[in-house]
Amino acid sequence: MDSKSPKRQSGFTLVELVIVVLILSVLAAIVIPQFTSSTDDAKRAALDSSLAGVRGAIDLYYQHHGHYPSSVAATGATCPGTGTAGTGAIDTVQAFLDQLSRYSNAAGQTCSTTDAT
Repeated sequence: MDSKSPKRQSGFTLVELVIVVLILSVLAAIVIPQFTSSTDDAKRAALDSSLAGVRGAIDLYYQHHGHYPSSVAATGATCPGTGTAGTGAIDTVQAFLDQLSRYSNAAGQTCSTTDAT
């Protein structure tokens, strides 16, 4: 063996490191948009679930009363104790909200408290 032969050093060259960084950059560019779309998918699934809950509440109201919320006035209820009557007139958003979020009788009149019936 010749003592003047160069020693072989182990390690990566600059070109190899640049290639690895480029490959990782390309992979990151492919993967990151997929994570953002999965977040959008989760939000969409939560919205679908919420809408199904509202639809179920409206269907249940229809089954109990024979008409949809806000098709009758939510006003005119006689509330027991310290309860307050609903304020929504026929076909208004307030009637819809009152009839889905308060106690209601068969006529659709709402109250913040319930009575014995």
